[in-house]
Amino acid sequence: MGGTCTVQFRRDALGSAGSPIPPTTGVTNGAEVSVSGKLIQIDSDWVVLSVHNQELWVSRANVLLLEFPKP
Repeated sequence: MGGTCTVQFRRDALGSAGSPIPPTTGVTNGAEVSVSGKLIQIDSDWVVLSVHNQELWVSRANVLLLEFPKP
């Protein structure tokens, strides 16, 4: 924990399931489809990031994938 992580949201959860959107795109039609921050915690239900001095809890049910930069 503690490293940088990008959470890509499931496209159907964002209302754009019918549009072909690459899995690692950050913005589509002006809307963000991912969020990046410091990984605080991950468990079977939640991914918790620190983003701009706030904790952001993302339901794992809405996660398409997690991206971690190479060290």
